[in-house]
Amino acid sequence: DPFFSELLAGIGNKAAEHEFDLLVSTRAPGHEELDAYERIVRERRVDGLLVVRTRHRDPRIAYLLDQEFPFVAFGRSDLAGKKVDFSYLDVNGHAGMYQVTQHLINLGHRRIGYISAPLDLWFASHRLAGYQEALAQNDIPFDEHLFTIGELTEQSGYLAAQRLLVHTPYPTAIITCNDLMAFGAISAAEEQGLAVGRDIAITGFDDVPLAEHARPPLTTVHQPIYEIGQRICDLLIQQLLGEIAMPQHIILEPRLVIRQSCGAYHTLNQGK
Repeated sequence: DPFFSELLAGIGNKAAEHEFDLLVSTRAPGHEELDAYERIVRERRVDGLLVVRTRHRDPRIAYLLDQEFPFVAFGRSDLAGKKVDFSYLDVNGHAGMYQVTQHLINLGHRRIGYISAPLDLWFASHRLAGYQEALAQNDIPFDEHLFTIGELTEQSGYLAAQRLLVHTPYPTAIITCNDLMAFGAISAAEEQGLAVGRDIAITGFDDVPLAEHARPPLTTVHQPIYEIGQRICDLLIQQLLGEIAMPQHIILEPRLVIRQSCGAYHTLNQGK
């Protein structure tokens, strides 16, 4: 996953700068994941934790808060019925998805498909809200037939785009919740004989290094992945060293990066 490779590079380099070692643990959501957290905390295998891809009512965050164990989250969470506070860094996904949806509307699109991340992920609901707000402000009704969910992988983006493209008329644009799913959606569109950037627009979110070199180059929403890794690691280290006492809340603003996959260049050339 190029997103996590870039994120881990930022974390690892910042940790090494302060002479900390990095231990990476990955588990699918569920009992095994929480068991792994409990073992790590109980056995004091690490000094602190970085929690990524936060979820609504995230049990990992609830557990770490209960144990008063040092951690920083990449993303926010809501813990039902609990007034809690913790350090996090997040990206304004609502604003980012609003920008890319409005950009497509400005290009003349009204049938805009949307491939979401799983909705238990905190960022997924915020990005979806940005898409819906842009539609509503342009008097475009939300069409459930143009909405589907992927698993943030290239294969899931391919399958999700296939589901959207069976509808007649098919969407003239597809927004995906991350770049990997956009790559899969491009493959699905091309298999159906559609030229991406001419017959259909496809966009992503993240701006992983591969996005600029995709064919066609991918229009996406940029978030500074390497910098995020560095900053969340630095926040945790400051917490461990006692340099910060109060929880820190950082929200970064993303920016739209326009490349050929959205058709903007094709539209501009037609107008000349």
